[in-house]
Amino acid sequence: MKVPFERLLTAVIQAWGLSNKQLAQFFSVDTSLVSRWKKGTRIPHDDHDFAEKLTCMLSTHKNSSIGKQKFINILENITD
Repeated sequence: MKVPFERLLTAVIQAWGLSNKQLAQFFSVDTSLVSRWKKGTRIPHDDHDFAEKLTCMLSTHKNSSIGKQKFINILENITD
């Protein structure tokens, strides 16, 4: 089952306890763009290396191990 980008992003945000502001600052974008990503009205361009940058951010985040388990649990509920 293919999970829409906005649902995955929301799961990441919930699991790691991130804010729109934190993501916006990390990706050097406006918080309104992060909101649009979460609503599914926009998705990041491939040239932003979004997945790679997000993976780096999450792997070094203070809640990395806790976030990973929460994310797995959320994904299981999304795909059921």
